[in-house]
Amino acid sequence: MKKITAVLLAAAMVLCMVSCGKPKETGAGEGETKTEAGTAEKTTKTADKESSEKPEGKDKDSGLSMENLKVGFAQLGLDGWRTAQTASMVEEAEKRGIEMVMTNCEQSAEKQLSDVEDLLAQGCNVIVIPPVDADAILPALDACREKNVPVFLVDRGANAVAGEDYVTCIVSDFVWEGEQCVKYLTSALSDKETIRVVEVQGTAGGTDVRDRHQGFINGVEAAGNIEIISDQCANWDRAQAQNVIENVIQSTGGEFDAIYCHNDEMALGATLALEAAGLTDIIVCGIDGQREAIQAIIDGRPLKAIATCSPLFGPKTFDTIEAYVNGEELEPLLINEDYLITPENAAEAIDKYAYN
Repeated sequence: MKKITAVLLAAAMVLCMVSCGKPKETGAGEGETKTEAGTAEKTTKTADKESSEKPEGKDKDSGLSMENLKVGFAQLGLDGWRTAQTASMVEEAEKRGIEMVMTNCEQSAEKQLSDVEDLLAQGCNVIVIPPVDADAILPALDACREKNVPVFLVDRGANAVAGEDYVTCIVSDFVWEGEQCVKYLTSALSDKETIRVVEVQGTAGGTDVRDRHQGFINGVEAAGNIEIISDQCANWDRAQAQNVIENVIQSTGGEFDAIYCHNDEMALGATLALEAAGLTDIIVCGIDGQREAIQAIIDGRPLKAIATCSPLFGPKTFDTIEAYVNGEELEPLLINEDYLITPENAAEAIDKYAYN
């Protein structure tokens, strides 16, 4: 009996030692510790290891291949331009046999963050985002980085760092677009001692709005004879732009020379307002390349110039994702080439650059 008891006591001591030697679970993930606030963060050891194993902006151990891609596309709306962009993305994904999941935040920065979190929860291992707001998107970029999911920004940028917060940004040169519109206005109205211009902006917060306005200001400063008589937001919307210009006509008696709009939808709305008031000598410039807008130029309506901004991002976006998966180095900014459409080249441009 004494021998049996001794054996049992020895076994109990071994079990106790094994139990006490097991590390206590903290609720954080592998290689993580909890801060006082309860937020999981990677230990220095793990972070150093990851830093030494991967090039900037890419995780070698992500396991990504063109065969296992599941791309999440956090679209910000579905107006005419974005419907064309979405169709291009869907068509290209299908052509390459890549699964793509799309959301639509309807211009809500808060919902876009929620959409990105939902795409991550669905197992998307690449995220494509046109940010509603350059600052509000930052928590979404953080969420992707925590899961080692690469982010590709398209058509709009973010106030973040390429290679750290996202892989690259594929955009048009928005500053160039604004500058080209002003150059056309000053050329077409060269007989005017002072050119009085109305600017109609898109929704505030996007890098496209910021840069198209900056391009406009650059052109104004270069011209030296432009007076900005009104600068208002119409949220990319045709009806809102029409209402804005109707109010400007009423307040100024129609005493201005040109309207610069941040997109074609607003340019078409401005055109309707001018035609209704019989002010068809006032020049309108837009940006995008919408077929209806180019046709308005051909038809001799007040809309006279368009700086293109193609929405057909599908091929370039998936080419860029493939280059990343294959380990190629990517520039932090990839610029799409655009063109200025005027009455002189509109008939040729409508089949070459227009989207529906």
